[in-house]
Amino acid sequence: MVKLDLKLKQTDRKFLDDLVTFLTPRAPREPVMISSRDRDALLYLHHRLSHIWLLFSIGFPDAVHTLRSVPVLLNAIHGVSVFQGLVDANLVTWLHAQKQLVVAWTVNDVRRLTELVRLGVDGVTTANLAILQALE
Repeated sequence: MVKLDLKLKQTDRKFLDDLVTFLTPRAPREPVMISSRDRDALLYLHHRLSHIWLLFSIGFPDAVHTLRSVPVLLNAIHGVSVFQGLVDANLVTWLHAQKQLVVAWTVNDVRRLTELVRLGVDGVTTANLAILQALE
């Protein structure tokens, strides 16, 4: 179970260095997941926090293109955190073939949750407690 799930909005070098300093002694004993839309930040963290799960946050179709066209990024991450409206069978199949985790956000509709589960997503982010009840 992940103890820390960080969504990076700030990615300047000083912040990233402070994050590395903070996480380095904690991460080996506390599972940590970091997601960011900034590919350079993820690449920077990959070389400094190899034991952290890094997710590329995909909010727009151009980010999918970036992921497909930048192999070094694909090799540096463990998965994607993707806007649920962009998730389709082709994307999930391709990501799983690349051994990437797929987490869809923000899924507040039970019907959409069912579709995403059928597509094979590995996780969802939600603000709807009924989604949690549907998973019981």
